[in-house]
Amino acid sequence: MKRTKTTIALLTMVVVIGLTFGSGAAFAGADYSDKKDVKKDDKKEKKEKKKGKKGKEKVTICHRPPGNPSNAQTLTLGAPGAQAHLDNHPKDTKGPCPKKY
Repeated sequence: MKRTKTTIALLTMVVVIGLTFGSGAAFAGADYSDKKDVKKDDKKEKKEKKKGKKGKEKVTICHRPPGNPSNAQTLTLGAPGAQAHLDNHPKDTKGPCPKKY
């Protein structure tokens, strides 16, 4: 009986250690990606970044914070958000902020 308890305890430890540390071991060295698919995904992702979520166009604006207009920041927002921002901040303009030299 003592030998059985020891065997069960060891087997339990092996299973626990295997489940804890071995979960990703089978996939660690495997490369399942196809290079062509990766390139297509990269191109698609770049297009989506330009358009934004749900295909909406992005607009660049120059945001001049109220009370600190010298700290102008270039922001890129979805078209509806950019228009709403410009409506609420009359000193902001479309396009990037001028570069400081």
